[in-house]
Amino acid sequence: MLDDKIHQVVSRSVNVLVDVLRLSSSARLPAQTMSALDPVLTRLVQKLEDGNARTREVAMRGVDSFVTSPYFGPRVVTTYALRPLDGMQLKGHAWRPLVARLRLLRDIVANFGINNDETGATTESVMGFPKRYGCFSHSNGDVRDASKELATAVESIVGVHALEPFL
Repeated sequence: MLDDKIHQVVSRSVNVLVDVLRLSSSARLPAQTMSALDPVLTRLVQKLEDGNARTREVAMRGVDSFVTSPYFGPRVVTTYALRPLDGMQLKGHAWRPLVARLRLLRDIVANFGINNDETGATTESVMGFPKRYGCFSHSNGDVRDASKELATAVESIVGVHALEPFL
């Protein structure tokens, strides 16, 4: 259902997912149910790159429910956000996957911090992502802006000296 191009179908699928994750925080779900949701998170992260703004918003709501879930949390979502982009994501409109991942990382750093057990994100891993893909000097302004926002969020926590190797 998340693969559907129709916004309403994606929206309703995410509504069901949010309910399942909310219920899972109060009731113990079987391990196989929770492991079956791993591909859903992968697909939601991909939907953050969608050309339809409403679909991106719905996908972000789904990702947020994973972040706040006691079974997944920010550490799991950070791992997905830091995964290398595949060849298809780097072709054509390569700026959308970069902006989506950079903004997701920014939100996680701003809300949960960095260099802690909760997020599992280190300064090196988070700032290595925009450096690896040349985001600070990217031809697209949205990518440069998202990189700057991420760097600002990280800098507010770790200070400017920790960022110097990445800028």
